Amino acid sequence: MTFSSLQHIIDVANKYITEHGLRFNPSKTEYTIFGNCNLAPHPQWMLNGATLKESDSVNYLGVSLSHAKPNVHSDNRINTCRRAY
Repeated sequence: MTFSSLQHIIDVANKYITEHGLRFNPSKTEYTIFGNCNLAPHPQWMLNGATLKESDSVNYLGVSLSHAKPNVHSDNRINTCRRAY
């Protein structure tokens, strides 16, 4: 996938939800790059004229996913269990 194709997908999704009476909140929308990104500076994507924020990790359905720390979710769960015990 290329930078421009991802920006196109963001634009299409934004247009679709806008036509159905919804909207994305750019201040709450972040992205994470998984894998190697040799581009300097990292690409930036736009939503409604606002630049989206890059994040080191993402929470999806209660699971923390991180490129830099692949065990962050399991480590957090273990620590939670230890505190509860």
